[in-house]
Amino acid sequence: MSVHRTLEDLFKAFTPNVGPGLLKDPGSAGNIVFGMWGQICLVNTTGGGARTLPVPTRAGVLAGIVLETDGADLVLTVTNGYNRDGDTSITFADAGDYVLFWSVKIGTAYRWRAIAQEGTNVAVEEGTFDTITATTASITTLTVTNALITGAGNGSVAAGDGITGVENGDGVIHRTTITLASTPITVPWVADNAATFGNEQLYTFPEGRILILGVTADLSLDVSGDANISNTGEGDWALGTTIPSDATISGDDENLLPETALTFIAGVDALTGALAASAHFDGTSTAKKAFFNLILDIGVVTTASSVALLSGTATFTWINLGDY
Repeated sequence: MSVHRTLEDLFKAFTPNVGPGLLKDPGSAGNIVFGMWGQICLVNTTGGGARTLPVPTRAGVLAGIVLETDGADLVLTVTNGYNRDGDTSITFADAGDYVLFWSVKIGTAYRWRAIAQEGTNVAVEEGTFDTITATTASITTLTVTNALITGAGNGSVAAGDGITGVENGDGVIHRTTITLASTPITVPWVADNAATFGNEQLYTFPEGRILILGVTADLSLDVSGDANISNTGEGDWALGTTIPSDATISGDDENLLPETALTFIAGVDALTGALAASAHFDGTSTAKKAFFNLILDIGVVTTASSVALLSGTATFTWINLGDY
């Protein structure tokens, strides 16, 4: 048999009303049983919309179902499911809606899998995609975990207790989110009830000239579990690239997020704030670090060195302009 004849026979198989490639609609509540590769069943739902697609009897069969005449919604039940989740019901709402099926063998059982569709409610399985391009898209629920995680040009998250970090970005613009979970901030007691201070390193930027585009903090400080810190005490906090050398916050101690007052209520206070404007930092000789800095006022730490617990997130958005 010539290739030309084979192609001609395939074409004739879909001659309207007579071609064997067109499977007759079994009617309302009927079973659609494909008997050859590549068949299409054109469904007329004027007499009723329910149909069933029984399990296939072999693997490798390609077949399609099209709602040709829309007398009612076509509700197709695919026996034992049409995807990995085992979804069985497909609704064809309008004329022209279709589903293309491929039969597969799973273990000792045969199953249909929906591989293409238009207009139906076929449930799409989860997938991982390098690129998705769409002119328009309708998304009911989209869950993106760690979107655009970048492994290029990152700094390093500090190794303190309860400190973790996630790096997002495109390799040029970085967004570093530091999460703290009850990270201990040691605050020493100073004789004569003087003001005291503590700090915790959060991050080290890579070497280079760092342009900080923005910094935000959504933190909380809890001292309710330490009897040596007043539950109604006051103080100040900031984020900076250096730590205080005495009980004051100034200069680079607050160049990432300015000094902000705090007041404990029942031993807890919410610490929120942001950097007002972008800023350049020269880390070409020594990489810049990010610190949480804390000052507690006179008398807040009463009799012995104490621990405050820091929780929440600090987010740094930045660009490395280059090292030289």
